[in-house]
Amino acid sequence: MDRPEVEPGDWVIINQGSIHSYKAVICSIDFINKGCVEVVFLEFKDMAWKKEPSERKAMQTCLFWEEGAWKVDPNFYKGYADNFSRLSEFVTQLRKGEYRD
Repeated sequence: MDRPEVEPGDWVIINQGSIHSYKAVICSIDFINKGCVEVVFLEFKDMAWKKEPSERKAMQTCLFWEEGAWKVDPNFYKGYADNFSRLSEFVTQLRKGEYRD
């Protein structure tokens, strides 16, 4: 299956079909290399998932499309999206939780 057409502001599910799936907002296309998308998502480790969305840290990472699902690029450093002003509109969208299939 080819990578779906996406654009900044679209919602995607990372690791769809896994018990470790979560929602993210696309920020940029072909971020590090062709086919890679930059996204923001809310932290989910160390019991953070029990916190309200406004209390959880927004994270930034890079995804690639493989075997019909978005996967995290293990070679890309994950950072705190709140530290990047260029990501602020996507972090705002993420915190509002306006997810649409």
